[in-house]
Amino acid sequence: LAQAFRFLAPFVLANLLARRGRFVLHAGAIERNGRAVLVLGDSGAGKSTLIFGAIEDGWSVLADDLTIVHSDSSGPSVSGIPKALVVPADLVGAQERAQARTRERRNRVRIAFEAWNRGWHPVEGVLVAGHGAGARATIEPVSRPDRLGLLLSAMLAREPGNIRRYFSLAVALSELPGGRLLHSRVPETRARDAADAIANQLR
Repeated sequence: LAQAFRFLAPFVLANLLARRGRFVLHAGAIERNGRAVLVLGDSGAGKSTLIFGAIEDGWSVLADDLTIVHSDSSGPSVSGIPKALVVPADLVGAQERAQARTRERRNRVRIAFEAWNRGWHPVEGVLVAGHGAGARATIEPVSRPDRLGLLLSAMLAREPGNIRRYFSLAVALSELPGGRLLHSRVPETRARDAADAIANQLR
């Protein structure tokens, strides 16, 4: 029952909030100087790696898996739905703050992290997490139609009426700066490289 509830609860919440102009996305979000970056990507695409690198670089974290977006007078804004922060084990090694997560098929560990940013922040950019083959992280362009498609597929409330309510906000988000961040293949520097790539892209 607990597993079923954890799976279903975000979708129930998404449908309730969508009627009020708040939309739940399968996405992470980080913040610095009052401006947020939305982080898209399927499970296993590297969102948590990017989030972990951002923490090490001094960003605050709204969420690493579920966020809420809405539009106000200043444009798109985002807030987070915090969950346990779980990252690939090869990023943290034997650090004392990492504990092995039970029943984890993807070799990840739970990080002792509670410093979630609970506020609403204007969205400055949108990144898509992915895996690269190079020794350093890179950010490649993503076309606006592709960004819009990713933003639409990330929204959990899939009823046609909710998609219509969300569409104009998704268009606004797709027009923000960003791209696809391809992680380094080197575990020891992967998180740091991701943070450096973000800083260079959005400075």
